[in-house]
Amino acid sequence: MNETKNCPYCGEEILAGAKKCKHCGEWLEDKPKPRLESNKFDDVHFKTLEPKWWQKLLQMYWFNPKSWLLDELTISDDVIAVKLKNGKEFSSQLTDLKVRFQEDKYDRKEVYITNAQETIHFKEIPFMLSDDEWERLFDELESFENVGETKLNKINRLLKKSIEVGEDILG
Repeated sequence: MNETKNCPYCGEEILAGAKKCKHCGEWLEDKPKPRLESNKFDDVHFKTLEPKWWQKLLQMYWFNPKSWLLDELTISDDVIAVKLKNGKEFSSQLTDLKVRFQEDKYDRKEVYITNAQETIHFKEIPFMLSDDEWERLFDELESFENVGETKLNKINRLLKKSIEVGEDILG
């Protein structure tokens, strides 16, 4: 069983080795530099487990069609390659990449990876990777979250976030 601790910012329970709180989004240690700024391109590879027949029956095929299921994700030599369980494949230069996250009604992350030509998406399915592996995968992808964003979009995004913070403070 994985050891847990409470987040020092929001108090929610998280994994003891967590680098970022999955509840409030606060970094628990120094935020890693984006890959593109650090000039460090370590190879990263994730391969999900094949679900057992009862997992397919109970969860995956009723609630998560194959188009949402990650099979493999690789980052190597300035390129990301994603393959889904339905056979769809996506490949892109890291400099052309946009990544967006959202959560479904079960608090699982949905990931949308886009380049100029196409988008691919997948969902966090707990038994397909360990919690630590999902966290590492999301940390890797977060470094690309705003790559390619125009200055105007970045200013608008930061202004909206500032307004939200101000509204939270003022009540």
